[in-house]
Amino acid sequence: MENNNETMLQLYWPVDQHGYEVVEYMEELSGYDPDNPPIGPKKYIKGKGGPFTQYEPFLGNSAIHRDLAELSEDDSEDADVLQFCGKYGLLDHSHPKPYSLAETVPGGVSQFRYRPSGEMMQSHETVSLDYFWQIQYPIKQAVLALGRGDKDHATYLFNESAITVAPKINVDAPKRHQPWQMIPRDLRSAIWLLVEQEISDAAQWQRCKNCQVWFPRRTARGIYCKDACKTAWHRKQKKEV
Repeated sequence: MENNNETMLQLYWPVDQHGYEVVEYMEELSGYDPDNPPIGPKKYIKGKGGPFTQYEPFLGNSAIHRDLAELSEDDSEDADVLQFCGKYGLLDHSHPKPYSLAETVPGGVSQFRYRPSGEMMQSHETVSLDYFWQIQYPIKQAVLALGRGDKDHATYLFNESAITVAPKINVDAPKRHQPWQMIPRDLRSAIWLLVEQEISDAAQWQRCKNCQVWFPRRTARGIYCKDACKTAWHRKQKKEV
């Protein structure tokens, strides 16, 4: 997959500008059953209902897959998950919503509005925290496999992932040739395609020596994400000396 405007995968993904929060409520069955009481409290990640901005996951310098892989279900706090969601949005909007969420969570999902793309959406899109970790785990394992040079295992995990894509015609291509592309339908699928770019060597990432942010590796000697970081690093070295 070449990294240019003509072949770039197009996906516009919304992010709640007011951020996200973790809410908790009693998980219940679809119908009341005296023999099966509520399962217990369950955490959900919910948008705060602010205006949405949108971005293209395949443009810019964001290594979303690597940022996600750095989280750990055992060690990361809810605040770490919310920080990720605040930057990139929810991983998936298609996950079934819990029963009667609008009644049990303040400002639930009873109202509707439109995404920047024009698609109708629920005012507070919600994903369970359990589902977040269910999505994160295989992506983390694939990134770890790439880190140790095991592309075979990363490829296996990619092939086993449930990627959701849709065919779209590239209207920006020359009029005589408008190739169709497989466009990811959600951020989860887009992240897997970022993993595939590393597997196929279409893109490589490394940490900036100064700010530790992941950035695309453009040359073998490039160790800074931008010139400002290179300057800042050398200033630090002079001060230490």
